[in-house]
Formats: sequence, C-alpha cells, structure tokens
Amino acid sequence: MLASVTLGNRLRRQMPQGHTLTEYVWHCYGRNMYLFTLAVILFYAFAFSAAKITGMALIASLVAGILLWVALIVAVATLHTRPAGNSKLQSLPTWSSSLT
Repeated sequence: MLASVTLGNRLRRQMPQGHTLTEYVWHCYGRNMYLFTLAVILFYAFAFSAAKITGMALIASLVAGILLWVALIVAVATLHTRPAGNSKLQSLPTWSSSLT
C-alpha cells in the first residue's frame, strides 16, 4: 500500500491529467511500450478470468455433482450476464434480462 502511495504521488507530479498506467506509459515511453503494456494487461486479465471461471466450474462440479463442461457453461454465463465495474452501470439491465 505504501508503494502505491509513493508511486501514485510521483505519477501525479509527472502527469497531472493522467488517469491510468497505460496513459503514463504512453506519455513517458511512447507508442511501442504502450502497446506492449496494453498486451500484457489484456493477457493478464484474460488469464485471471479463465482461472476464475475454471475455479467456479470445479466448485460447482464438486458440490452439485454435474459434469465439468456444464459447470463451465454455467460459470461463463453467470460471469457474462452480471454487471461489473462502475456502480452506475450495475443498475442497468443486462442483455439477458432484456430477452425475458
């Protein structure tokens, strides 16, 4: 936490209007490093989501005694239809609720 505070203060001094790590990388290191950083962040997000879905499916398979591939489909559908992120967006209907 202390490292985040120190790093955050330094970033704010160098780039007062910056909002994200990728903006900082673009500002300091240019387009190529920005694209590399973006690729690493997207890969990490995909790997984290895949691990989360696999864990949910394994737990559902063990607890409910259903086939693993069925649990994977349910886990993907559950994560895909739930609102995430901004609290203002959580009150908006998801695509699945508009079908019913």
